[in-house]
Amino acid sequence: MVVARVAFFQKKVFGLRLRTWLLFFVLTPFVLWGLLNLIFWTGWGTGFLEKRVEARVGLACEIESVSWAPWAGVNVGNVGIHPSGETSSESPLFEIDRLHLDPSWLSFTKGEIRWERLEVGAVKGRVSIEQLKEILAKYHENHPVKVISNPVKPVAPLEIKTEDGVVATPKKSKPSPDQEAVPPVVVPQRKQDSGKKSEAVPVDDFRGIIILEDMDLELYSEEHSEFSIRLDDVAGEIPIWGESREGELRVGEVALGSRLSEKSLNFPVTWGERALRLEKAGMKIFGVDLNVKGVIRLSAGLPAGLQIDLPDQQMDLSPIYMSQNSPVELAHLSSRNTLRGQLLNPRSFNGQSLTKFKGLVLHDPKDGGDVRFESGLAAFQLSASGIVAKDLRVIGEEDSILMNGFVTTGGQAAATVRIVSSPERASSHEKRIRNSSQALELSFLPLVTPDREYRDVRIEARSGTLMMDLGIDEQWVPLVPSVRAILGKSSQLKAPRLP
Repeated sequence: MVVARVAFFQKKVFGLRLRTWLLFFVLTPFVLWGLLNLIFWTGWGTGFLEKRVEARVGLACEIESVSWAPWAGVNVGNVGIHPSGETSSESPLFEIDRLHLDPSWLSFTKGEIRWERLEVGAVKGRVSIEQLKEILAKYHENHPVKVISNPVKPVAPLEIKTEDGVVATPKKSKPSPDQEAVPPVVVPQRKQDSGKKSEAVPVDDFRGIIILEDMDLELYSEEHSEFSIRLDDVAGEIPIWGESREGELRVGEVALGSRLSEKSLNFPVTWGERALRLEKAGMKIFGVDLNVKGVIRLSAGLPAGLQIDLPDQQMDLSPIYMSQNSPVELAHLSSRNTLRGQLLNPRSFNGQSLTKFKGLVLHDPKDGGDVRFESGLAAFQLSASGIVAKDLRVIGEEDSILMNGFVTTGGQAAATVRIVSSPERASSHEKRIRNSSQALELSFLPLVTPDREYRDVRIEARSGTLMMDLGIDEQWVPLVPSVRAILGKSSQLKAPRLP
């Protein structure tokens, strides 16, 4: 009898414990769901997420609502990214109407953070070049880059006149960029043991996709209203994780200023070996043939690369000026441009650009004459510190222009421009600049031979304004008003005071 009662009691206790554990496992997700939604409903919860975003991107963040459910994923509504901490007094740089995330719960059990579906919808981004400059300056102020203590100021390369009358670099000088190839985009691969055969990258167990809808992005200038680059109605389906798959990125319209626009651009996207690749050859934008390659690898730092090539082609610049007469003609152009770095480390990005052209003609709007150049090139380097113009030159029978210089993200800039002309053209240049403004004068000096004269013009950023030594007795004058005066446009340029 006692044994039976003990057995009955144990069975009842065991059943009660079993029901308790079952209720615990069933109710716990609902309790957590309620608690987390309650936390995110308060300002403390959204504030916690805002601070995490601000720490990551370095910009102020504002989130209106967050909710989640185990069966419905995470929903974030009305996200604003602002240029500074005063979110209420400034228009946001980026507005995201909705974010939806379906996490892969199975991946969590394996120590991975994966999602099955990420949707980003109704994004509005509008950033000015001036704001971007301030953001980069603030970023580099908080993340200083080590620079050379005594930087060398740019000096125009020594040029001589060859027997055939073409200005060229002496043989002992460093090879010109037209003899150097800009390297293609290469994203680091996983290291392999030297003594073993390379193995294929293992396929991820999880499959995901990124859905982009209704994205409008614009980069513009506050000082120059005619400049803007706009991407409208960006959408796409981008595969991520799992086996090799294909997706697509679509742009409804890309516009450059108010004169040029191209509609309905499609870019194929491929996922494979833990990397996203974009590659499209033979596309045409604004009448220019382009080949585009891009890659993002899902490894530490998210290394990425972008390459845009313009194969050698004839150019027609008339669509840029529409009904107006084009002041520039260009017979042939080719260019290779690369950018590489880690998305999670903006300081790591560096790029190179090499452009060659032939048959450049400048139509003088003041006297209707033409300035012709047979060939030219432009070589630039981009780094975390700024942009360096390694070599920029246009070569002609009567005139040649050579330049090098730099612009830093901190606002410093300097350049040297060498003008080499025949004595007749040099005299014409001197007369024109003297007649354009009483504040300007230009005097040429003999080069190696008497049939060529030259003048070095130096440009620097002083107190936030670009200045050049083209004033009387080589005094410094503002660059933009001086150029406008030389071109015959209205200018408020005044003669500097002589000492």
